[in-house]
Amino acid sequence: SFFDRQGGSGEMADEDNSDKEQEQEPGEKQDGLAEDGEIKTDEVDKEKEKAKSQERSRERSREKSREKSREKSREKSRDKSREKSRDRSRDRDRGRDRDRSRSRGKDRERRREDRKVLAVSNLSRNVNEDHLKEIFGNYGKVKEATLAIDKTAGLPKGYAYVEFYEERDADRAISHLNTGQIDGNVIRVEHQADRKRR
Repeated sequence: SFFDRQGGSGEMADEDNSDKEQEQEPGEKQDGLAEDGEIKTDEVDKEKEKAKSQERSRERSREKSREKSREKSREKSRDKSREKSRDRSRDRDRGRDRDRSRSRGKDRERRREDRKVLAVSNLSRNVNEDHLKEIFGNYGKVKEATLAIDKTAGLPKGYAYVEFYEERDADRAISHLNTGQIDGNVIRVEHQADRKRR
């Protein structure tokens, strides 16, 4: 009977334990479901977060590509403007070169003309333009003889310019008349350009 009691109580204890197990099993399943639900919501949240981060990265890459294309277009426009300015400067340089070559040609022409004009200095006040044409006319055809006159006094300043038609005639006049005498004064005859340099 003791055993029966124990056995009976043992069975009861087994029954109680089985009831508890049955009661716990649904709870455990519910806890498991709750955990699965939490896991599932965590997974869904993680998936959403992944999708958002992927979308953000795609948006960043799109923005970068847009920025790159903008930068390329800016660079192209800068290059075009640089090229235009280079072209303009080249055109200006060409124009300057043309002007320089023209001015060089003009300078050469002027030098040739200056080589035809002689400066005669240390003349006496008695010498006039007709005298100069007559004297210098012995060495070639004289185009013009100009005596420098002081405007206030109306008297010759002591120098004159004699222009020949040909450069070689001017050179001959220099070789014969430089350090020669006119009206008692030793004169100096040189090209006008040489006098200007002095």
